[in-house]
Amino acid sequence: ANTAAGNGYRIRIIASSPLDTSAAGATITVLRLPDQAFSISGPSQACTGSQTYSISNIAPNTTYTWSLSEGGTLTDNGSSATVNWATPGTHTLTVTPSNSCGNGQARTLQVIISSGTPTITASGPLNFCESGSVVLTSSAASGNTWSTGATTQSITVTQSGTYTVTTGGTTCTATSEEVIVTVTANTIPTFNAIAPFCAGTQAPTLPASSVNGIAGTWSPAVISNMQSGTYTFTPTSATGCIASAQLPVTVMPAITPAYNAIPDITPG
Repeated sequence: ANTAAGNGYRIRIIASSPLDTSAAGATITVLRLPDQAFSISGPSQACTGSQTYSISNIAPNTTYTWSLSEGGTLTDNGSSATVNWATPGTHTLTVTPSNSCGNGQARTLQVIISSGTPTITASGPLNFCESGSVVLTSSAASGNTWSTGATTQSITVTQSGTYTVTTGGTTCTATSEEVIVTVTANTIPTFNAIAPFCAGTQAPTLPASSVNGIAGTWSPAVISNMQSGTYTFTPTSATGCIASAQLPVTVMPAITPAYNAIPDITPG
């Protein structure tokens, strides 16, 4: 069972009769399942497009069959194969040796394919107000390096600036077109301070608009004349970037006069 494969082996047949000492011989060939060491030669990282792969050590009397898990189309040339990579990601290239005894151990190569120039998709408008945000997403699922230094597929942007993403590592580096994000600062409504007043007296009225001309609504809508509080102004303007504002109001507790008791007075 451990005889090496090869030609030129001879087998001798000896007659079983003790009176016949003649013998006959013949040349035979011993075959085994393909067991010659080899590997797949070719790039394990590549761009989309055509790449050629070959077998490092070809054995005699052996056929090689190539297969591809996904990611492109394969042309089987026997001792080599041409793959037209079409889909970015990690894919498996396999070659199986065989001969008249059967199949030997298959060899595989994991190949990481990078896309061409990446594109950026925005989750919403690129112009928005302060405190807003937009999510930028690369078309490449992996291998991203953003102009911010992030390496995720998506980034959340809250500041004005120019953003790009680069893919491909050192194999086929490509950078997207620039995406410009503009963040507009909010206008803050301003109000004159309301002077403190005494509890139980007439409470002042909240203004319908700010000193800088911004209309809006208040919550609570009416100032309490019994306790201090903070009132929130929400702009109702349909255009522009305007923030909400708060106005503190102080209500001073009423002072109850206190007197010393008057001693009893004796008539006369």
